Amino acid sequence: MSRILLLEDDTMIASGILYALESEGYETNHATRIKDARSLIEHYKFDLAIIDMQLPDGTGFDVSEILKNNGA
Repeated sequence: MSRILLLEDDTMIASGILYALESEGYETNHATRIKDARSLIEHYKFDLAIIDMQLPDGTGFDVSEILKNNGA
């Protein structure tokens, strides 16, 4: 099954996206900050990342660089 990383700091938006993905059978991991996403990226291999561009501790571009550097 595909594993999806959701990086979204708005809990209402995240809960809707997570509900939709999980109801379709996807394994999901949710983070609200880049530091939490970095930890998840170190522990799991993701098939897809849905990334909010404006985060409390940086931008979505920062996370895309982390994913790129980890071979994702």
